[in-house]
Amino acid sequence: MDPMKNQLIVKIREATRRDVPRLVELMKGLTLTMSKAESDGASTIAEYEKVFEHIERDPNRKLFVAEVEREIVGAADLLIAPNLSHRGLPWAIMENVIVDERMRRKGIARELVRHLMNVAKESGCYKIGLSSDKRRAAAHRLYQSLGFDQYGLSFRIYF
Repeated sequence: MDPMKNQLIVKIREATRRDVPRLVELMKGLTLTMSKAESDGASTIAEYEKVFEHIERDPNRKLFVAEVEREIVGAADLLIAPNLSHRGLPWAIMENVIVDERMRRKGIARELVRHLMNVAKESGCYKIGLSSDKRRAAAHRLYQSLGFDQYGLSFRIYF
C-alpha cells in the first residue's frame, strides 16, 4: 500500500470575503465558555462580513484558511504587533486555530500553525505566542510538538 496515496493535500491561503459563512460556522467550535456579550443575541452574516472587511484592511492582521479538495476545513488568525521592546522587533500572536471536527488528527492544524510561524518569522517577529483553554489537551500536545513552551499564566475577563 502506498502511504502517499492516503496523505491529504492541504492548501493554506488567506481568507476572502466569500469564506465568511464557512469561517463563522467553523469558529463556533471554539466556544467552550460563552460571555454575556456573546449570549445577548446573534450576529448576521452581513455583520460578520463587516468585521471581516476590518480584518482585511489591517496590515498587521492575517486570517488564513486550510483547504482540502477545495473545502475549507480549518482556519487560524495571526496578529503581528509593532513593539518598542526587544530592539523594536514585532511579536506575533495566533488565535482561533480551528479544524473541522471530522478532519482532526490528520495534520491540518499542524500545517496551519507552521504556516503562521513562518509568516511571523518572515515578518521579522522575535516571537509568536498563543493562549489556549486549559481543557484543550490535544491542542497543547500539538503546540509542544512544534516547539512551543508553556511559559506563564493567561488571564482574561469576559464581558
